[in-house]
Amino acid sequence: MMVVTSLVNLVLDPLLIFGVGSWQGLGLPGAAWATAIAFGVGLVVLGWRIGQTDWLVRDGLLEELRTSARPFAGIAGPAMVSQLMPPLAAMLAIAVVASLGEAQVAAWGLASRLETLSLMVVLAMTMSLPPWLGRCYGAGDWAQIHRLMRLALRVIVAWQLLLGLVMAVAAPWVALVLSGNPEVRDDLALLIRFLLPSYAALGVCMIVVSAGNALGWPLRAMLMSGARLFIFYLPCLALGAWLGGLLGLAVGAAIGNLLAGLAAWGVLRRILASPRRRPLEEIA
Repeated sequence: MMVVTSLVNLVLDPLLIFGVGSWQGLGLPGAAWATAIAFGVGLVVLGWRIGQTDWLVRDGLLEELRTSARPFAGIAGPAMVSQLMPPLAAMLAIAVVASLGEAQVAAWGLASRLETLSLMVVLAMTMSLPPWLGRCYGAGDWAQIHRLMRLALRVIVAWQLLLGLVMAVAAPWVALVLSGNPEVRDDLALLIRFLLPSYAALGVCMIVVSAGNALGWPLRAMLMSGARLFIFYLPCLALGAWLGGLLGLAVGAAIGNLLAGLAAWGVLRRILASPRRRPLEEIA
């Protein structure tokens, strides 16, 4: 369903933005309408399918609510807060970059798009790894959990370092493709050289946070996510921008990612070394 709604959005975007035939389209508001229609279609289909199951029955609902509300809130609450923190951190980062100039904001925006693309493998693993970890946790198979996490971290570090180094070497040519403005191009190349290799450490932190949710430690995963953004990344970014402009900002962001990765690795080692069936909150 996620793929279908994305495809509907992809088809509707050019039609509603630029129009078709004699109709001129809606311009930028057309993008918002395309997204709303695509997700609306998905909501209707999902509602229809759920209505065909017994998920919406009312019998025993209050009893189920009394039984499940607390454990559900214990998992969903921290997960929701974790999802809200990255947009807030992105807003604060833009505020720091905006103090440097318009060209720097443009370069940072392009670098942010590259971040999403370069972290594609990490994002895929944060979605695919938790079901396996949860299954192993339910079965008490901690040996398999150790093997899965070792494999995931090796793949992430090796892939992101290789990709980051290749992109750092190719930074001038990548920037040339993405921007026609010489000032933006130079700033983007600088950001690529420092940020892309540091995503190896960022990937480690993202995997650890995802694993924490899967293994029944949502609160600790939320705290790790918050520490990455508001203790390591943003302070280093702001301090670097204050001391050294765009160069300092790039170095600071890279150092923040590195510190977050090291901290996440330390948390993961503590998790895996803890008593096998006890959540980390009980031993902290």
